[in-house]
Amino acid sequence: ELKADYRKQFVEGKIGRDKLLEIEQQAYHSPGTCTFYGTANTNQVLMEVLGLNIPGSSFVPPNTTLREKLVAFHSQRLCEMAQHKEMAFALANVVNEYSIVNAMIVMLATGGSTNLMIHLITIASAAGIAINWDDFHQLSAITPLLSQLYPNGKADVNDFNRAGGLSVVIHGLDQLGLLHDNILTPLGEGLEHLKRIPVEENGRLQWRQGATQSSDLSVIADSGTPFDEKGGISLLTGPLGRAIVKVSAVEKQRRKITAPARCFNSQEQLVDAFKAGDLSEDFVAVIKYQGPKQLGMPELHQLTPILTALQSQGLKVALLTDGRMSGASGKILSAIHLVPETVDNPAFAKISDGDLITIDATNGKLVLHVDEQIVAQREPQNKALPVPANMGHGRELFLNFKESISNAEQGASIFKFF
Repeated sequence: ELKADYRKQFVEGKIGRDKLLEIEQQAYHSPGTCTFYGTANTNQVLMEVLGLNIPGSSFVPPNTTLREKLVAFHSQRLCEMAQHKEMAFALANVVNEYSIVNAMIVMLATGGSTNLMIHLITIASAAGIAINWDDFHQLSAITPLLSQLYPNGKADVNDFNRAGGLSVVIHGLDQLGLLHDNILTPLGEGLEHLKRIPVEENGRLQWRQGATQSSDLSVIADSGTPFDEKGGISLLTGPLGRAIVKVSAVEKQRRKITAPARCFNSQEQLVDAFKAGDLSEDFVAVIKYQGPKQLGMPELHQLTPILTALQSQGLKVALLTDGRMSGASGKILSAIHLVPETVDNPAFAKISDGDLITIDATNGKLVLHVDEQIVAQREPQNKALPVPANMGHGRELFLNFKESISNAEQGASIFKFF
């Protein structure tokens, strides 16, 4: 069974905390990154594609001689570059328009974390390249979904690696003509380097051609028969603003909902409502004040098992928030990263319980079915949120960041290049 199933059973009261911890320990049983294809592992893959990490190195287990040799090799290459022996491989040349587009394509093809729709924008900005969610949306329309990894499927990154890993994905996308070849990697120039994998032969680090075909089509699909014709990211627009939806794990019949709003100012408030048995009808959970300026976009992971449990009970549920969920939105229709965020978005701040909302990820629409004049006459709910209980424990050091940070589509960064 999936770890997500046990988390759902936990919130439903079917298993206790001890059993949940036992399952979690089994999921994270050894050193290294987690096996979940969330933000960390998506970052590892995309650093390879950007040319910033050794090809084929992302999922080599720790505490092995191969990993040790890779670390030593990478350190050596960094020193060589620092000594300007190869000026062509300066960071400004490695991260360019071609590598950025390749990274976006691979993220979409593998069903990567939505957090990269913030991080990649910041990386691109630092390189003098302006991208936004329109670009992701347009690329998603032509990029097939080639892998199904948890939370989009049952496989984890170890299964992905065993099935052929990134070299198979790169080979498939290259066959479709979706990737740029004029890129730089630590091994040299050209896309072929991203199809290679490290091996240890006679005590020495070597590279060989990686797999070109998947050994497990339930994990990595053939480029001609993808899991989905599109890359799994949908951009929503409407009077409330712009938001993104990760649809790669959402069943097609669940990608549109029209339901009344239930408004909360934290995920804890929704958890309390669930525990009190107060969520018994179809609804769109509207979680406000979770954006970069207000709370720094905390992960809203607590919502996933609860909304999944309610959905499994037959309710139609969805999420609308200026916060983030990474890949953990799973099977739930989740419109996240809303911009403008609550503190800059009077219409969103004024949504009230019972307001009818449509989230349509198929057609890219986000609609509040309340007359604009009625909304304009309302006062924002909870305009002044209470000071966090732990203010004074260091949070006040970051107040300047809150005042200067950009919105999610601009990279949620204090560095504004455009």
